[in-house]
Amino acid sequence: MITLTIAVFLLKSIAIAQFKCATPTVNSSHVVTQSAQSIQGGQISPMIAAQPDGSYTINVYFHIIRTTAGTGGVNAANLPTLATILTNAYSPMNIKIVNAGFDYINNSTYINFTDSQFAALTAVNNQANAINVYLLYNNPTEYGGKTNAVPGHSIVIANQYAITPVVAHEIGHALNLWHTFHGQEPGGCAELANGSNCTTCGDYICDTPADPYTGGPYFSNGNCVYTGPAGYNPDVTNFMCYSAPPCLTHFTSGQGTRMRNALLNESVLQPVILSISGAPAFCSSQVYTVSNLVAGETVTWSVSQSGIVSLATSGNQVTATKVTQGFVTLTATINGSVTVTMNISTYPSLTSLSATMSGTCSNGYQTWYLAPTPNMAGATNWHWTVDNPSSGTYIIQSPNSQNTYVTVSGGGGVSVTYTDLCGETSHKDGVTIYSPCGRTNAIVAFPNPATNQLTVTNDNIVAPGDTKTALTPGSYTDYSVLLYNDKGNVLRSASNSKGNKAIVLDVSQISNGRYYLHVKQGKDLIEKQIVIQH
Repeated sequence: MITLTIAVFLLKSIAIAQFKCATPTVNSSHVVTQSAQSIQGGQISPMIAAQPDGSYTINVYFHIIRTTAGTGGVNAANLPTLATILTNAYSPMNIKIVNAGFDYINNSTYINFTDSQFAALTAVNNQANAINVYLLYNNPTEYGGKTNAVPGHSIVIANQYAITPVVAHEIGHALNLWHTFHGQEPGGCAELANGSNCTTCGDYICDTPADPYTGGPYFSNGNCVYTGPAGYNPDVTNFMCYSAPPCLTHFTSGQGTRMRNALLNESVLQPVILSISGAPAFCSSQVYTVSNLVAGETVTWSVSQSGIVSLATSGNQVTATKVTQGFVTLTATINGSVTVTMNISTYPSLTSLSATMSGTCSNGYQTWYLAPTPNMAGATNWHWTVDNPSSGTYIIQSPNSQNTYVTVSGGGGVSVTYTDLCGETSHKDGVTIYSPCGRTNAIVAFPNPATNQLTVTNDNIVAPGDTKTALTPGSYTDYSVLLYNDKGNVLRSASNSKGNKAIVLDVSQISNGRYYLHVKQGKDLIEKQIVIQH
């Protein structure tokens, strides 16, 4: 057991002599950032995303332990003060705390609580959609606070620490934070004084200085100044250190990032996050609800701008009906004070437009696959166009389909519009594509993969004064094509006629697979591999 003895001081008229935390100290498999997890080969499956401003809103529910007769325990009138302590601690981290309510556990079995009762107590009235804080009747000798796991959802707090920053400390554990001196604990890896191993040791956070705490006092009691081993400079005002409760005042930016990443990715924390459910865009009307409410929580609804939608509330739900095209922020205010937000739109637009190179360079041309995602279901009347000014040649395979291949030499913009279910046309969204290819010859075959047709084009033209052909100068030179299977059988053949640029092969009846295209132009033979995919 790690303990810290401090001088007796007064806080909220309570004499506090020491602060001990018994949250399990296991080796962390959790990481600080998504990029770090990706580097380590981990898989991230985001669940409830952050609100538009990057914040999260979470429920915290309080349980007050009293005698069977309903006497003693923490005074419920002090809970708003505790909620304010938590709000002040977590708001700078873009985490909003909702005081989801409280209840009494009137059971004298727990008035002399010991750690052997932790599991039993934290199972009583446990709210699935909140971090549960059990405020004890007594001050157990084992510790002042404990969280069931890192991350976790159930906390016990000694009576003398009930209305202090110790609660913020324990909720920090629930949100995946370790002690700043975690490297000195069982299962930890000691962080070097210069912090050079901060991503893999200590508390795994680089903007919390290395903390050498090993069980003895390391600050000057009463003035929150570090007086421990030389060479270290731990922050004794950080919520996650072992300092006197009045010294605990803040988290760091890195701790905030770690907590928000835990809310994004840890399944144990998903039920405590309040979020708005419903389609982000609609052309007529849409119903929205707040997910993960605790029984008894109230919701009021509003929008950031009038005249775009009208709202009709029914209990904790709201129906938004389109008035005109536009974008607004929908806000749900929980229990009259804490907000949850969502951006909604009545205007058809794209949420994303991906552009991916398909295949390799072919005679100076590059094929791209373009795939837009509309913000509303049921989009029709897709229309792809080339923006001006754009250089080179563009060949749009499916100009009236949602997804299309585009083959390009040069580069520039390609844009798309569509019609939503209300018959309104979206604004133009576009993407820039280009060919990184050096032109080795002027023959190109597209699309590749091909579905129904394979088009072969020839950019070589007859030069003025060319006496080797009867074609008019400026027309395209003669060439022919043969399409083979892997057994050498000719499946399709054709030649351009009268100096035309393109040859179109019907491949709709050819099975999926790899084939070989031979293009013959004079004495030159150009070979290309073609994929047919229906």
